Amino acid sequence: MTTLKCSVSNCASNCSGGCCRPSVQINAPQSGQEAQDTCCNSFAPKLPGTPSNSAAGLSPNAALDIRCSASACVHNQSGSCASGCVCINNGTSGTQCSTFEAR
Repeated sequence: MTTLKCSVSNCASNCSGGCCRPSVQINAPQSGQEAQDTCCNSFAPKLPGTPSNSAAGLSPNAALDIRCSASACVHNQSGSCASGCVCINNGTSGTQCSTFEAR
């Protein structure tokens, strides 16, 4: 499984720099050729006043399934990410997969 590192602190699923979800979906348009063209489609905004997931006793999911529609990425293998570690960051228009590498 792939390790996911997330620096999107305003995501409800962010848990101490990891992700509490069982899986995530990374999307990119067919024409996407750069990291800034990608986004974490599983992003859910954290509501004001909501405690962090780590404060709620949740921990990052170490067996995270990462699905990906970025067909131009070298790590995409039949719609799944084959990278050993994926980094999700804040991008210019939301979130982005900084692990994206063009084929």
